[in-house]
Amino acid sequence: MKQEFRELPFQFFVDNYFMSIPLMQEMTKRGYDVTGTIRENRIPGTTGLSATKEFRKKERGIHQAVTSRDGNVILVRWQDNAPVTLASTCYGDVPPGKVRRYSRVQKRHVEIDRPHVVGKYNEMMGGTDRMDQNVNHCRIAVKGKKWWWPIFTWLVDTAVHNAWRLYCRAGGTMTYVQFRREYACTILRRWARGSKPMMNRNLAAPGSEAIRFDGMGHIIIKAPSRGTYRNEGCTAKVGTKCVKCAVFLCVNCFAGFHGVAQ
Repeated sequence: MKQEFRELPFQFFVDNYFMSIPLMQEMTKRGYDVTGTIRENRIPGTTGLSATKEFRKKERGIHQAVTSRDGNVILVRWQDNAPVTLASTCYGDVPPGKVRRYSRVQKRHVEIDRPHVVGKYNEMMGGTDRMDQNVNHCRIAVKGKKWWWPIFTWLVDTAVHNAWRLYCRAGGTMTYVQFRREYACTILRRWARGSKPMMNRNLAAPGSEAIRFDGMGHIIIKAPSRGTYRNEGCTAKVGTKCVKCAVFLCVNCFAGFHGVAQ
């Protein structure tokens, strides 16, 4: 089973918090490629790379690349606004690319050289960086005294962000803030009175329509008690409801309530 996993073409992109030479060596043994930024104090002094203080004085766009003796690890130091060092087991400094930067000296945007590994890292890490930015921008503000509370709220924020990304990929047009607002209103609509979902049609909040017509997970089930039918113009009491919308519906009008033509 382990051999089957090793044959899969996985590549890992990590930031400097996790990156180290021993990590890359271990991942190489397991058959995986790793690319990421690396801190200077985790780089052996015998690599031959120029010190960061010296490299900072060089012109923007200059880079330096070295390879380990076994050829499995490539280190690239590139001068952008500040020196950045990347390590990779599969990408190097060639083929070089171009990136647009603003030059304070020339008072205009100019193109500078960029090593290939930097472009690949930015391409793959863009989603993670954007997630961190969105989560920090709209973080749950409710504070708690338990040690696990920040972890719990971060998991909720991350789950909501991932749901928003899936929503956008499916063609949704709401912004991240609007999506979080709709999500919160939907939760409040269903559970504002405690453990039982709210059934009053006059208390429906924004977000209910999006759930009603999303076409996913709507199943009619037998309710533990009878309730008033939610469709307009009907006051009959029925014993079935939609498990997702948590509203009482009869069998004949279930499809029409969810926007399905009969």
